Amino acid sequence: MQLKSWQRAIPTHVTKWHIQAYFDEFCFRINRSQFKNSIFHKTIERMVLAKPMYQENIKQTLSV
Repeated sequence: MQLKSWQRAIPTHVTKWHIQAYFDEFCFRINRSQFKNSIFHKTIERMVLAKPMYQENIKQTLSV
């Protein structure tokens, strides 16, 4: 269904120069629709698993 609606949305005069951009957009939208719920969860998971960074560490990193 998504493929059909995407094909209907593409103008018929698309050149070879622009077809890759249309295809990239389609793939992005498909991936986004399939993994919409997990994007937030993955971000939170990475934040929880990462080592904490304290203000002292940030100051040292910036002064180097």
